Amino acid sequence: MVHPKALALSKTGSRPQVNDDAALINTEQGIYVICDGVSEGGNGKHASDYVSKFIQTKLMEGNQYLEKNGAQLLGAKRLQYMQEWILSAFTQTQENLLELGKSNANYKQAATTCIAVWINGRFAILAHIGDRRAYLARAGKVYQLTRDHSGLDELVKMGMDP
Repeated sequence: MVHPKALALSKTGSRPQVNDDAALINTEQGIYVICDGVSEGGNGKHASDYVSKFIQTKLMEGNQYLEKNGAQLLGAKRLQYMQEWILSAFTQTQENLLELGKSNANYKQAATTCIAVWINGRFAILAHIGDRRAYLARAGKVYQLTRDHSGLDELVKMGMDP
């Protein structure tokens, strides 16, 4: 299994007084999650902490499943399983965060962006939501892998000059 070197560095922006970021790096499990809470909408720190931990837990469960059943999931089947699993983890996380907001004031308007990479065997899956971008640095070149899920990025995709 590939275990890339990883480092998370967080810096408070110019406006917020609280750092709303959360990063979980688990090189042994091949799980890398970064969240940036949205302070303007509410308790971003609560959201980023919850989402990063939940995503990591779900991906660890996916690793356990692959460890037990990996022999039946080879090649494209393994990749498809990982894709469906990480999509499900993101979907469940969003549903849970909305439910928490109904009963807990700390989560009422909590929001976060999130980007996660899951490496298992020779495969890697990347998922993200919000204005998070992922880049691949290889052989001295940098490649942008994702685009923001933002209104501005959608306008740029439609041809607007950035």
